[in-house]
Amino acid sequence: MRNEIVYISAKESASIEMLTQVILEKLEADYMERECIIPYEKGDVLSFLMENAKVEILGYLAEGTSVRVRCSEAVAKKADLFYPSISASRSAVILPSPS
Repeated sequence: MRNEIVYISAKESASIEMLTQVILEKLEADYMERECIIPYEKGDVLSFLMENAKVEILGYLAEGTSVRVRCSEAVAKKADLFYPSISASRSAVILPSPS
């Protein structure tokens, strides 16, 4: 990993915001996007994702909760995100992204 220097001033809030953005970019550099349907009986998987991934879309289908998340490969493997992908033809009730 290459050493990178970020110059900031504690007096300027823009510097703190920039530092926060740089840190987030580094932490999320290896994130991948996964879209899947989690069966309702697998609520523990959804809870795990809500705590350990960045949930971008959350919706509800007859067969389960549809989610689109950004997460590390390790989180994806631990959550076993290999459920069927959401088909564009399915309609889900989409809720705003949790913030």
